[in-house]
Amino acid sequence: MNQDLAQRIVGGYTRLREDLDIETLAEPGQPERFVLRDRDSEESFVLGKRELLVARMFDGICSIDQIVERLREEHAVRASAATVKQFEERMLKLGILTDPLQPSAARVAKPRSQSAGITYGPFKRVLMITLFRFDPHELLDAMMARMPWLATRTAFGAFGVLVMAACVLLGLNGHAFAHDLVTVYSTGFAWIPIHYGVVIASIVVHEFGHALACRAYRVRVTEIGVAVYVVIATGWAWPVQREWSRLDKTARAVTIFAGPFASLVFAAVAVFIWEWAAPGSAARYAATVAIASPSLALIPTLLPIFNGDGYLAMTELLNMPRLRQRAFSAFMAFVRGRPVSLTRRETLTYTAMVIGTLGGWLIVWANVARIAVSAFQPH
Repeated sequence: MNQDLAQRIVGGYTRLREDLDIETLAEPGQPERFVLRDRDSEESFVLGKRELLVARMFDGICSIDQIVERLREEHAVRASAATVKQFEERMLKLGILTDPLQPSAARVAKPRSQSAGITYGPFKRVLMITLFRFDPHELLDAMMARMPWLATRTAFGAFGVLVMAACVLLGLNGHAFAHDLVTVYSTGFAWIPIHYGVVIASIVVHEFGHALACRAYRVRVTEIGVAVYVVIATGWAWPVQREWSRLDKTARAVTIFAGPFASLVFAAVAVFIWEWAAPGSAARYAATVAIASPSLALIPTLLPIFNGDGYLAMTELLNMPRLRQRAFSAFMAFVRGRPVSLTRRETLTYTAMVIGTLGGWLIVWANVARIAVSAFQPH
């Protein structure tokens, strides 16, 4: 039995991956394009209309010659078998198509996109509840049309002055703010709905900080989303990976730190509202939560144990992309007794990353368990 006949029997030709999310990318004055997103690796690809048409012809049943014939008869598209074969090889390399004749390669998990946000470990699929997600393109265009100064150095400097002024103001009124913190967080649970409201608002501001910076560098952001993992609110902004990776190191650093900076601006505005509001008022109560909660919510994204802004900045600083994946691959190879060839720098960095990640997750889950147990204990 020859290979072609075997492929016909088992449906063994190359096929478009069924687990990819496909969304239309509509831009005024631009040809229609489509975003294909891998939700496991959080990597995205952009294809033109004709490219997606050809990719969809790879259904696991049709051979290259049959695809060429179908393109000509059904869509009046003339392409040679060699051209379609080159397209197939390019799509296979990107991971958009899969080859069932190479099952071991198909099962290899692609590493997570370096431009993606926090990941919360192996229970993410079960414990992550998505609140909302949307394509920010039109909103970003509207913001930039009405407020073009937002993505300028002048605006960055002005917001920086605002943040520093808020820090000084909070320092001068430290005793009063500490008193309000104790009053808010130790006299009931009325702060909880306000907490989630302001944290979600600050997350949206945080992710728009990333998105605006990407927009300034002509990098498309295809999605902004907010979710709750156990009791932790989190968010993400997904740029087109290939466009983001083409930026120079300085530009990538700006897009990384634009999110935390936007969160600081959010908290700074809350500081001035707190100062303006009368002691004991509802506005003062809400402003206290709006200062404390978003500031605490910044911690996870800055900790390298998560795949957040801190981790991404560290990989850029060390010039070691996919650091965590490489560290754990080397660690698992060592555990299984396989030889691992590493430089001294890689050994020290990978060891620190593995210990930091495992230790950090142990602390996180121990605290989650402690909170869960205390919640059910009689008081």
